[in-house]
Amino acid sequence: MLAMREVRDIYRQGVYAVAAAFRQLYEMIEVEDERVQRLVAAANAAHLRKIEQLTGRITRLEEDLAVKARQAHRLELTARELNKELREARAQTRRAQERHLAHLMKDSRNSSMPPSQDRRKRTRSLR
Repeated sequence: MLAMREVRDIYRQGVYAVAAAFRQLYEMIEVEDERVQRLVAAANAAHLRKIEQLTGRITRLEEDLAVKARQAHRLELTARELNKELREARAQTRRAQERHLAHLMKDSRNSSMPPSQDRRKRTRSLR
């Protein structure tokens, strides 16, 4: 940036000095413009590389997410099947316990078994 005193000095030197100063300023502007263009191009290239990198990463993450979603769905189906089997097994166990208890509760008084086959021994005489 030229100071006001420098501009006056160039002006006093005449038209050719002013034209030369303009040419020099124009060249400086062109050089600076080229430098800025190179910086912008480098920044754009870096941004494009980063965008490509992030796009690839997003694609991989989406693929991983799809795999995890399929795995979660399979696990959910497996859990449902196992819960169903567990409910069935519990019901079977309950029925078996009830049958076994009913069998244990039978004696000569509530079945056709003879008194000699009673499982529980009476503590007092029935006479």
